[in-house]
Amino acid sequence: MAAAGGNMNAEVVRLDTSLDETEMGIVERMISETEMAEECEKVCIQLIAEEAAKEVLAVRNERCEGCKIEHPSQRNHACMMMPPDETVTTYFDAAVKRIPFYFILESARYSLVSPPIPVHITFDVFERFKWLYLENCVDEERKEIIMEKTIEILQKDYHHGS
Repeated sequence: MAAAGGNMNAEVVRLDTSLDETEMGIVERMISETEMAEECEKVCIQLIAEEAAKEVLAVRNERCEGCKIEHPSQRNHACMMMPPDETVTTYFDAAVKRIPFYFILESARYSLVSPPIPVHITFDVFERFKWLYLENCVDEERKEIIMEKTIEILQKDYHHGS
């Protein structure tokens, strides 16, 4: 039995080392497609965070009673008193629903390489973000990454007085 297992492993090694140019091209393309998808995902995360920062502020201002009645005192504007991390935590879920994800995906697809990333890779990346739009489908890891980047963007603006 052990000898059979040894022969099988030897055959696998032989097959792996005997790839012709076409097979090597397929393996290289698979690796580069994986790299393209990962790079596309990184760009999407950054673009989503940038859009989320804008939308978080918009939702915050829409829900602020001081903004609704155009109160002249900043003290009567809850939106002015809320730090970036609290703003993102409070309004992220509502804000992210407003983000035009197809536009972001296309922007990422065209910004990375010329010619653009193939559509099938774009769909793979889209699957990674479907939780943004589907109820009961949350990817907590990606959500946390995007929220952290959104907080960073707002903190930079917050500390620069913008």
